[in-house]
Amino acid sequence: MLTIEQALNQALSHHGAARLAEAEALYRQILAVSPEHPDALHWLGFLAHQVGRHEVALQLMTLSLSKAQNIANYYNNLGQVLSALERPAAAAFHNAVVLAPEFPEAYVNLAPILARDGQTCAALALIRRVLLLTGAVADTCNSYGLIRKQKGDFANASAGYRQALALDPAHSPALNNLGNLLRDQNFLNKAAACYRKAVTLKPGFTEAYANLGAVLQELGRLDEAVICYRKLIELNPSLVAACTSLGSVLQRQGRLNDAVLCCRRAVAIAPDSANSYVNLVAYATMRGLPPEQRCLEEAIRCCRRAIKIDPTLAEAHYNLATPLLLTGQFHPGWQEYEWRWKVPSFQAHRPAFPQAEWQGEPLAGRTILLYGEQGFGDFLQFVRYAPLVAARGARIVLRVPKPLIRLLKTVPGISEIIGQDEAPPPFDYHQSLMSLPGIFGTDIDTIPATIPYFRADPAITARWQTRLSALPGLNVGLVWAGNPRRHDFAATLVDQRRSIALEHFAPLATIPGIQWISLQKGPGARRSGTPPGGLMLHDWMDEIDDFADTAALIEALDLVVTVDTSVAHLAGALGKPVWILSRYDGCWRWLLNRDDTPWYPTARLFRQDRPHDWDRVIDRVRDHLAAWASTPPQLLDLAMRHDKQPDTP
Repeated sequence: MLTIEQALNQALSHHGAARLAEAEALYRQILAVSPEHPDALHWLGFLAHQVGRHEVALQLMTLSLSKAQNIANYYNNLGQVLSALERPAAAAFHNAVVLAPEFPEAYVNLAPILARDGQTCAALALIRRVLLLTGAVADTCNSYGLIRKQKGDFANASAGYRQALALDPAHSPALNNLGNLLRDQNFLNKAAACYRKAVTLKPGFTEAYANLGAVLQELGRLDEAVICYRKLIELNPSLVAACTSLGSVLQRQGRLNDAVLCCRRAVAIAPDSANSYVNLVAYATMRGLPPEQRCLEEAIRCCRRAIKIDPTLAEAHYNLATPLLLTGQFHPGWQEYEWRWKVPSFQAHRPAFPQAEWQGEPLAGRTILLYGEQGFGDFLQFVRYAPLVAARGARIVLRVPKPLIRLLKTVPGISEIIGQDEAPPPFDYHQSLMSLPGIFGTDIDTIPATIPYFRADPAITARWQTRLSALPGLNVGLVWAGNPRRHDFAATLVDQRRSIALEHFAPLATIPGIQWISLQKGPGARRSGTPPGGLMLHDWMDEIDDFADTAALIEALDLVVTVDTSVAHLAGALGKPVWILSRYDGCWRWLLNRDDTPWYPTARLFRQDRPHDWDRVIDRVRDHLAAWASTPPQLLDLAMRHDKQPDTP
């Protein structure tokens, strides 16, 4: 049986050799016998810091220092933890040098903090103090480089790091810091070389591994980044940041199941980390949350746990909005959805107007600027709220993308419409269209569904009707692909799941009496000239300039069959029969387990039963189309508008 002293010495030996699991077990054995043992508390805390659990480290080290207040190294280590938490650390390092005036490491740690706080002279004085104590050693030159970098003096910072390496070519911290400097200057390949050399010289250097993984991600060398992060996890299995970083790379590779596993591991390691819960929900959603209630309840629990840990974490609130809205909990859902404006990816879409955002105040005699923020479909869906705003007595100015201007001029209550790049006229309030449901307190039963709320041009529609009348049978519009939005990785993944390869539509060619009219725009339109065998597509989309033109063509059709894209909203808002082919993890606006939607009374949903399985969806569409095509003309309208029985697999 080891004595406490023997156990501590053995634990420190394991710790120094990076055998962290063995060291932790011994520290905990000591604390089981002596719960307030200052050395065991401190070094267990330092171990927690090394694996990224800085809050736990802070608690343990603070408790340790309440028991033993005269150990300089403990204050020095506490300062490192505070620095990792981006909290004030100067006092801790100062206490270390007061207790040990000839403690070079504490001076070296304190100097860059003083420099960062603008006390460059004091920082350089500390460096001179270290030089008197130790001479021109690599640590001192490295610290000098850090001070110069804090001042934005990259040339002298580089000189400091390089001098450190001249004195000690194996000085891994200087290599790591030089890599950071090069990365800041966008010399990414040179930075990667520094990090790689640092981890070669010091295989247990976790910070350099983390930096190497990050720069490899920036370079797009994702396979190498995965190897790097896996090595980092091998070195420190409890390192939360390594798990989340690996998950991020796997997400970029489209390996969403593996990314979710990484996030689950991060949650298990650090159940007090709000970001781990947020990443888990986000990646699971990209993968495709199945529409079972229990999975959505798990997502809600994860988001609420993250919010409890950090009530200001915008991503947690925003991610919570999706399952709430999907399950019809509209009132809390709209509230959480407003947190999107604090999420960086949304902030770029929020106009910086000095006027107040409208939150429901009286509008009589006032002008309000309404604008959209996301895709065309979002404009088309939520512009229905403009007449409600106008009913409050407001003069409405609507700002929209150019392809929507002609169509949305027909929305009742809009006084003026401008393009997104145009300067608005004077106004009193502004608000996003997508915030209006929350302001109006919309629930499922109060969705404004006065359809249509904009109109197609009668003259253009008449021309299409004349052209289509030459085709025998019923005219059905078809859209098989959305906009890939290559600049937005998450949106690209969604588009991959909602779009359907044109070959999947081959079974529809067997239905007699149907003429297929392409409504496809964007990259997917290139396939319209090579449809699957037997499926003849009439494609006049090169004559379509904007949504007003598309609306006129849709108005002349009998039915639209489309994936979940802007055409679904356009047809639904026009009051045309539209069948929407919805991916397994359908958008929140389509709710759960129903084939109709309160947003568009003439729409019908055909949902995937399994991820990636479009064949069963197309088979159901074929069966319904065949029945529809053989229905007597006088019953067509009734069949299209009221046949809402659930699909059966």
